[in-house]
Amino acid sequence: MKPILLTFMSFAVSQAMAYANTSASTIAAPAIPSSLTAQVNPDNSITLNWSDNSVDEQFFFIEYKRSTDTVFSNLYSVAENTTNYQTSPLEAGTSYEFVVRSGLWDTTLQEVVKSAPSNVAMAATYPSPTSAWQTSGYDIHYSLSGGRVGVGFSDFSGLSNDFLLAVDGKMLVEDVAVQLSETWPDYVFDENYERPGLYELEAYLRKNRHLPHIPSADEVATQGVELGVINVKLLEKIEELTLYMIELKKEIDELKEQLDKKK
Repeated sequence: MKPILLTFMSFAVSQAMAYANTSASTIAAPAIPSSLTAQVNPDNSITLNWSDNSVDEQFFFIEYKRSTDTVFSNLYSVAENTTNYQTSPLEAGTSYEFVVRSGLWDTTLQEVVKSAPSNVAMAATYPSPTSAWQTSGYDIHYSLSGGRVGVGFSDFSGLSNDFLLAVDGKMLVEDVAVQLSETWPDYVFDENYERPGLYELEAYLRKNRHLPHIPSADEVATQGVELGVINVKLLEKIEELTLYMIELKKEIDELKEQLDKKK
C-alpha cells in the first residue's frame, strides 16, 4: 500500500499549485500518467480520464489552459490511485487543453516532486445558446437563420436541411396539429379520379407487398415516416376503400334483385 502523508497533504498541494520543482530532489519522480482523454459534458464541465503508471505517487496534479494561452496553470489535485476527474462548468465556446502529472512528497526537501506531464488532451465547451434564443412575453424562439435545434441530438450531418428539430428519444404531448401544404385527398371523390380495379390492385399487392403510394417497410426503416404525408396517403386509401365498398354494395343489391325476380 502506498503511504499517504496526510500531515503534509494540504501544504504539498498548496506548494505544488504555487510553483514547480526548483531544487534537485533526493527521490525520483513517480511515473508519468498516460492515455489522458477529455470529454465535454452537456453542462460544459469536462471529464478527464488517464492511466496511472506509478506505484508510489501520492497525488495527481491537473493542469489546464485555454488553447490560445501559452502556459498551463494548476487546476486541481486529487489523491493517489485516482484516474478520473470532472471539472466544474467552464467558459462556453472555449477550447481547453489538459495535462496530468503524478507527484509525491519529498520529506528531505519538504516539497512535492512532480513527474513530467502526460500527453495533452483537448476538449471544447459548447457555445452559449443565449444569443440565439429570443423571448417575447412567455414565448421563446430560435432566431439564428439556418440554425437547427437538437434535443439529446447534435449530429445533423446525416439529416436533410429540411429538418429544423431533431429529438433523440420520445416526446410526450397531449395533441399534435400538422398543417400541410399538400392537397387533402378529397380528389379521390372527383369523377375523373382513376382507381385501379380490384384485380389490378391484387396483382400490385402480390408483386410489391404494400399498397400503391404507401412506403414499403424497407423505406420506413431507412427513411422514417412523415406524419403529415402518411396521414394524407392513409386517408386516400380509406376514401378509395369506401368507394370500393359502395360499388360492391351496388353489385350485391343488383344480384339480389335479379334473384328476387327469378323466384
